[in-house]
Amino acid sequence: MEAAAIQATTNRRAWVRVTAAACLSAGSAFAYLAYIGQGIVVGALLDLPGREQEVAIAQHRATYWFMASLFCQTGSMAVIALLLPFASDDSSSVRFIVRIVLAVVFSLLLTLFMGVVTFSMVTGIHRFLVR
Repeated sequence: MEAAAIQATTNRRAWVRVTAAACLSAGSAFAYLAYIGQGIVVGALLDLPGREQEVAIAQHRATYWFMASLFCQTGSMAVIALLLPFASDDSSSVRFIVRIVLAVVFSLLLTLFMGVVTFSMVTGIHRFLVR
């Protein structure tokens, strides 16, 4: 009876971590798309006379979006590293290196997937509204 309660608690904790990693990856993808959008704004405003202040503001906003993207990406990597059960029997330094390398790869793939899904949804909504 006690083992079932421990197993349920472990499963719940794992799902909370998986959800946190997915949300952080989605946030990172969204922030990166916002960073790219601010870059497009800067490019559009560069050649216009008298718009230097707007260019500076857009560049600062782009920096903030990029920092938010890096923060979410780092959080996603940390959560994924905690989830990985690999190299449990090895020394702590080997376990740390293996988990970090795999967490970086999985986090980048998850963020790329979330970015593609987000961009596809925005494109689909745009096409629907334009028609």
